[in-house]
Amino acid sequence: MRKQSDYCKSAGPPSPEFAAYIQQRGYDLHSVEAYGQMLKDAGFDEVVAEDRTNQFVKVLQRELNEVEKI
Repeated sequence: MRKQSDYCKSAGPPSPEFAAYIQQRGYDLHSVEAYGQMLKDAGFDEVVAEDRTNQFVKVLQRELNEVEKI
């Protein structure tokens, strides 16, 4: 099984600032649940859609700490 990740958004409407960012970037973001269902509806099987925000924040914090050392 191949693992893939993608960007999603929290359920519900985004903050005005994030909505402006999404529009400026031309993103079409969906909630984790909706995105997982879209993949299942497209015929993918063994779909596991989970929110990995906390893990991603830790990775970004480590990278920021490394950049700040430089």
